[in-house]
Amino acid sequence: MIYQLTEYQNYYQTIKKNGGFIKIVYLKSHLKVGDTSAKIIEFKKYFLQTRDLINHNQNNVYDSALFYAIQSFQKRTGLKQDRLISKFLIKKMNVSIDERLNDIEWNISKLKLYANKAGKDFVIINIPTFSLYAIENDKLKFTMKVIVGKKNKQTKIFNSEILKVVFCPYWNIPNDIFYNEILPIVKKNPKYLYLHHIDFVNGLYRQRPGNDNPLGKIKFIFPNNYNIYMHDSPNKNLFKFDVRTFSHGCIRVEKAYKLAKYILQKENNWNEKLVDSNLLENKEKAIDLRQKLPIYITYFTTWLNEENQILFANDVYNLKTIKTK
Repeated sequence: MIYQLTEYQNYYQTIKKNGGFIKIVYLKSHLKVGDTSAKIIEFKKYFLQTRDLINHNQNNVYDSALFYAIQSFQKRTGLKQDRLISKFLIKKMNVSIDERLNDIEWNISKLKLYANKAGKDFVIINIPTFSLYAIENDKLKFTMKVIVGKKNKQTKIFNSEILKVVFCPYWNIPNDIFYNEILPIVKKNPKYLYLHHIDFVNGLYRQRPGNDNPLGKIKFIFPNNYNIYMHDSPNKNLFKFDVRTFSHGCIRVEKAYKLAKYILQKENNWNEKLVDSNLLENKEKAIDLRQKLPIYITYFTTWLNEENQILFANDVYNLKTIKTK
């Protein structure tokens, strides 16, 4: 990835030498497919610079080519993919070339710290892109969406190894969540604990495995000092949001079943049928892995997607400061 980002760095330096990005003037109203405006040509020239548009047909119509260019740009820069020419789009387009170059440089310097750490097989969680990437033999095997911690409950950045896959987990409710969030509900509805299968065991409240368990059907354990783990989620609707900072710090994965199968296929005697049978039992069962899988929880605001296009994600936790040269 460092090589590809360096290529983009060189390309953006060329744009800077040629005067930088085309400055886009704010419009009084939104433009959608089929609309015409004298400003459309400027938009097309801009997206040629950023490589979101392949060719420029020199007309002032918001056509299908511009539609896909805007979709590509919005996806790469963390915007809602509404394909509208709006003030939000124009604001992102007017980020200066110096800011983009500083962003690339900041992330390249961070990537170099990981270059010699990762092996051939590992998992990366990148917080700003809200994504999990499974790497096998130095190549991307698959990716999926994740949900990370809120700004006041941030997911921490660290490296570890996945040691266990747990089917049908209990949820041991942290005291702060129970007393700050659940107890006020219990005071209004005394049957809440009973209805949600929450018991008081050994001085702690815990929720039994089931469809309403916030951990879903599977969780993944890796040692760390923050009590963070990955897990399934019954609330799949949250994965539809572009910005996914909803958790208390743990990482919710969009396709826990797929991830579990992938990890367990490396273990002897495990197959899809056995995974399914364990889930159907609805009883907590922890599988100790013989082959530990490295996991890296990272924070890169500049990244590459599956098409090797450069991504400029939002700095969701405000962890970096970009200084214009």
